[in-house]
Amino acid sequence: MQSDAGGSATITATSHSPVCRSSRVPDFILHHYEISPFAAKIRAMLGYCELPWLSARTTPMPPRPLVDTLAGGYRRIPVAQIGADIFCDSRVICEEIAALAGRPELSPQSLDGTQRAFVDRAEMGVFFSLVGAATGWPLVRKVVADVGPLGLLRLLRDRKGMREGMSPDARPPQDGTTVVQAYLDDLEVRLTSPFLNGEQPGLIDFSAWHGLWFAIEVGGKSLLPAHPQTRDWFQRLAHLHSTKWRDISADSCIAAARDSEPRALPDSSDSDALLGQPVSIAPSDYGLAAVRGTLVASLPQRFILRRETAEAGVVHVHFPRARFSLEVAG
Repeated sequence: MQSDAGGSATITATSHSPVCRSSRVPDFILHHYEISPFAAKIRAMLGYCELPWLSARTTPMPPRPLVDTLAGGYRRIPVAQIGADIFCDSRVICEEIAALAGRPELSPQSLDGTQRAFVDRAEMGVFFSLVGAATGWPLVRKVVADVGPLGLLRLLRDRKGMREGMSPDARPPQDGTTVVQAYLDDLEVRLTSPFLNGEQPGLIDFSAWHGLWFAIEVGGKSLLPAHPQTRDWFQRLAHLHSTKWRDISADSCIAAARDSEPRALPDSSDSDALLGQPVSIAPSDYGLAAVRGTLVASLPQRFILRRETAEAGVVHVHFPRARFSLEVAG
């Protein structure tokens, strides 16, 4: 994906060709749609790391038959896949990219307490305020071009239901315009180096960037003229992410899972009483659809569930602990 502060939300690549079925399945599959802000965050990070990846396009709203088969009904995008391991939520996906690229600064574990609080603010209250700021005809035209007029109506109904199901602490602020202005002012002060992380971008940069990407690139809003440091930072990130990607079909995604074994479980599983039991896991903030499976790993930062379907065989589905709730399956 490549864009700039005045361009449109498009995905470009240095290499783009359909994937052919072969004995070798490339490692990293991203299930995403073009205007998803959190998917933009992951695409930009993959490009910065110069990691090749496979693009499995999905729709902006359920039903998503392929993702449902692999991730058991998890409804948020993006989802990443490496063989028979499925990664839900961008926090877990960032951990995987950090490990693949040897860049620990891209992992949530690299953040100190102050940075973590900033990222939480950027990806909750500020993010939803920026999504609200993006509302307008440029956004409507992009959605209609992607899913058609009826798809737009379905998307609006879907997002309305998602908002109504939000936990109180996840609800968008009442005065989104004030929140966005304060955020831009804060970024302008923080940007004393090329990136928030210093000379090279870190997770804090990509987390602070993707909500602005949605408002500016997808919503067509002009937010940065009065914030030159933030504008330059935004453009640096926007131009980092030229990368190699290829399309992959749904059948090939299923084959990648079916023809692989989940990777070995970490040795650091704790003594969680639910290990080996049927459980249900769901986000605790928004998009609250639950996934069922058998808990096979309970780690300091993530849960791993075992699921089995006739189509994909056995898969391990990874979730972060933060902002997710785990309970015995009813």
